[in-house]
Amino acid sequence: MVGQRIEGIIVYGVSIKMRCRAGIQHVVDLPDRLIDLFIRSRRDNQGVLSKKKRERFFQSLTDDEVRDLEVVVQESFAVPTSLQRS
Repeated sequence: MVGQRIEGIIVYGVSIKMRCRAGIQHVVDLPDRLIDLFIRSRRDNQGVLSKKKRERFFQSLTDDEVRDLEVVVQESFAVPTSLQRS
């Protein structure tokens, strides 16, 4: 039973990341490694892409594109209200 629950959580997490990656690809065409870096960087930095990472890895993106990608990540990883604890 616990194994099934853990498996379900893993599958849910993978589907979230896949949905997020697809959303990013819908906004801009980036290699998978940069998509993963964008997601990790934003999640590790309280929801904001650091200036250093922006300059080093994402200088080709416009400010509007970065904002759009940040929204995609935020919305993809948001916990649905039905799953939030009271």
